[in-house]
Amino acid sequence: MTHLAGLAGVSAISFAAIFVRYAGTAPGTTTFFRALYALPFLVIAWLLVKGRDTRPRQVRLMAVAAGTFLAIDLTIWHVSIDAIGAGLATVLANTQIVFVGLFAWLISGEKPSRRNLLVAPVIFTGVVLISGLGDAASYGDDPLLGAITGVIAGFFYGAFIFTLRRSSQGHDARRPDRCSTPRSEPSLLRWSSLRSSPPTSTSPSRGPPTAGSSHSAFSPREPVGC
Repeated sequence: MTHLAGLAGVSAISFAAIFVRYAGTAPGTTTFFRALYALPFLVIAWLLVKGRDTRPRQVRLMAVAAGTFLAIDLTIWHVSIDAIGAGLATVLANTQIVFVGLFAWLISGEKPSRRNLLVAPVIFTGVVLISGLGDAASYGDDPLLGAITGVIAGFFYGAFIFTLRRSSQGHDARRPDRCSTPRSEPSLLRWSSLRSSPPTSTSPSRGPPTAGSSHSAFSPREPVGC
């Protein structure tokens, strides 16, 4: 039952970028109502687990910071969707795999392997190709703006994942960064080859992550059930 529920959730949120594109509302407005629609479900979840939540105030504030990072990420991601389309914006936002690894390295001392360090230039090469620098046929209303905001969204999404993980460590909470990377790094290069024509589909969702480590989040992987 848990797996089916997870599959249903992933399937539903996979259409988020498409719905944002067709909503035609301002990025901030979209973020506000996405959070508002989720609020009743979050309240129910909180009521179910609040008795087992023994985190101190400082750690709870860290979770609030994580939520703030997520709100910023969503708003900037919605700008990227408007500028470059749902599919490419989703791929670009998943540069978060680099930022999660970077935060883990600089803050937690979790040094990535040499292979992981070599992956980062490959990812950002894909970002440059997607941005359409020097290519008048690039897809999107503003490919350069879409690429820049997509990477910034990835930065804040990485900050959200890392901070949420830190706020739940040692408190019987599931660590949040294993399934935060819907596609492996080569997706950036693969999608970049489509920049001269509209994407036919979006990549899987940037849905809520659940388990893993910041080391693994810095490595390529295919989607897993979240």
